[in-house]
Amino acid sequence: MWRIFGLILHENPLTYLEPSLKTFHLDAIRSMLSRHRIALYDAACSVRRLDGNASDARLEVVEPTDLESLLQQMPECVAVASTGGRSAEVLSRQLGCARMPGVGASVEVTAFGRRLLFFRMPSSSRAYPMKLERKAEAYRRMLMETGCLNV
Repeated sequence: MWRIFGLILHENPLTYLEPSLKTFHLDAIRSMLSRHRIALYDAACSVRRLDGNASDARLEVVEPTDLESLLQQMPECVAVASTGGRSAEVLSRQLGCARMPGVGASVEVTAFGRRLLFFRMPSSSRAYPMKLERKAEAYRRMLMETGCLNV
């Protein structure tokens, strides 16, 4: 994810990486997210991996995040985005989406008494088969459409 933001904001995917490339500049990331009014949270509070790998394909959501409660704490929030297939499924159900948006696209929903845009973004994982530049362009469009990025 931080390579995508580095590319969008600084034209350098390594901006938020520590020199060792093993960790990230956490303070710089927090500052950037705050400056652009971006909040991050998992789509589920409890999951069970059915296989011993990081793939979401065999991930069981035991307890989805209480999205309504989160949104009540953010009255100015205008959009919710998923960053992968499983999170898109979980959020789509909670938001009552009539149809799932395509990858990189959004739909307008009315959920929890307010109108929101629901974006289904490409996974930020390096394992997701899409070039980093294409992922960054999809995220840039979302950030511009939501007012988080004015470039």
